[in-house]
Amino acid sequence: MRSVILFLACLSSLFCRGEAQQGSRHVPPDVVRSADRRDNGSGVLIFAHLAAGGGYSTTFTLGNTGSAMASGTLTLTDQSGSPLTVTLSAPQVVCPSSLSPGNTTASSIAVTLPSGATTFVTASRPDTADVRTGWARVESSSGSLSGVAAFQYVEGNALKSIAGVFGSQTLESAALPVDSDESQLRFAGFALANPGVSDVHLTLTTLTEDGKVADTIRPIDLNPLGPQKQVARFLHQYLPARLRFRGSLMVSGQPGEQFAIVALQQNQGLFTAVPVIPRSPAWKLVWSDEFNGPDNSGVDPGKWVMETGGGGWGNNELETYTDRLENVHIENGSLVIKANQETYTGTDGRTRNYTSGRLKTQGKFSRQYGRFEARIKLPQGQGIWPAFWMLGDDFPQAGWPACGEIDIMENIGKEPFTVHGTIHGPGYSGGSGIGAAFNLAGGRKFADDYHVFAIEWEPDIIRWLVDGQVYQTRTPADLPAGRKWVFDHSFFILLNLAVGGNWPGNPDATTVFPQKMFVDYVRVYSGVSGQ
Repeated sequence: MRSVILFLACLSSLFCRGEAQQGSRHVPPDVVRSADRRDNGSGVLIFAHLAAGGGYSTTFTLGNTGSAMASGTLTLTDQSGSPLTVTLSAPQVVCPSSLSPGNTTASSIAVTLPSGATTFVTASRPDTADVRTGWARVESSSGSLSGVAAFQYVEGNALKSIAGVFGSQTLESAALPVDSDESQLRFAGFALANPGVSDVHLTLTTLTEDGKVADTIRPIDLNPLGPQKQVARFLHQYLPARLRFRGSLMVSGQPGEQFAIVALQQNQGLFTAVPVIPRSPAWKLVWSDEFNGPDNSGVDPGKWVMETGGGGWGNNELETYTDRLENVHIENGSLVIKANQETYTGTDGRTRNYTSGRLKTQGKFSRQYGRFEARIKLPQGQGIWPAFWMLGDDFPQAGWPACGEIDIMENIGKEPFTVHGTIHGPGYSGGSGIGAAFNLAGGRKFADDYHVFAIEWEPDIIRWLVDGQVYQTRTPADLPAGRKWVFDHSFFILLNLAVGGNWPGNPDATTVFPQKMFVDYVRVYSGVSGQ
């Protein structure tokens, strides 16, 4: 029980749990030591939680690891982000720096260090003052500053260190070892910062010791993590059922988004820093269409093939697909696929009561493995059937379903809150396809706004994501006995908006026309995921 009290008391001050308790502090004297972290050019060097007052202080060790002069600013803020004024003191004897020995009452201080120099800055308040907690942030304006922050307190006139908190370079994906065992009372807490000027959308994934996905969550309170914002959280705030867990925590943004992260864990009253393992950017963009052509222009013929015809397309669909701008065109930086209710005779001689659009990259682009994603705003209504999907490029020779089909996103308009991801192959096709559904929370509809639909496809595994959240994973083990995994060769991309068919049923009196499917972009990345 004593170690439980120690753990909660220490983390209460370290991770935004309010002001620390006054009186005797039974906390360990151990100091966490960490190698310096180099500035990667993003402007953010270190950030750490801060406590000052009531005997607490925080000491920052700053160094210049580069070959030229380095400069930056140490800034302190309270939990709301307002300047936190404390006593900042520099030691009497340090390696050469711009800091003068003595005390300064301020919320920030500028630091300039020659190559190889080191300096120390301590943030404190009078021993009798209430403890104030907040954030410390070092922003590098030039050179290669690095730093370590150590949380300290006074007990019996002796200065003792509680724990070191070191900063992190900005990352697109990071792994944190997690060891939460009730018998050892180990818990992981972590702090995140967004140093950039755009929102970051984070996904947390716990992996078991053998690398299997245990939980995937996209926390509402961290999405989006706004520019320049910093937050601290406990892992068990998101995964309360996993107080006993041993494995790792993957933290990742969407492609191109970066964040910084620090973490601590505790074992029988002793704090240690959790090593943050940077992961290489998960994916490299290899193909895209941003649909940035002039309004009312057609799609790029170097990337897309327009399919036409009204033969039902194997699903008893009711539309005729055309290559007219009326059905497929660019508008305000998005591809628009428009379904109309009209009598139309196509080039195949069939007359139908609906028209729409269908396009593919067959013969233009195909790829084996990678991340395939599109940002889409869906239509809605009974009998409306939008899809973002893929077929094996051996389709002309092998036929369907032997070529394989990957449905990245399908929606039937009478279910405006739900999308589906499915694989089809020999012996598991059509109504026997293998897949799962994803539902928006809070009564939101996919027709209300754009959403990012994606798969991450690697050898013997495919993951489906909506807005960065993995909701389904499939491997050969999911197939019926004796069936073949046919997702081991190149596939091409298709986008279409069907009207009617076996699955959605036909439009009725409630269906409003025209219906539009808006596609902001389609992107394909190479590489393997952080997992």
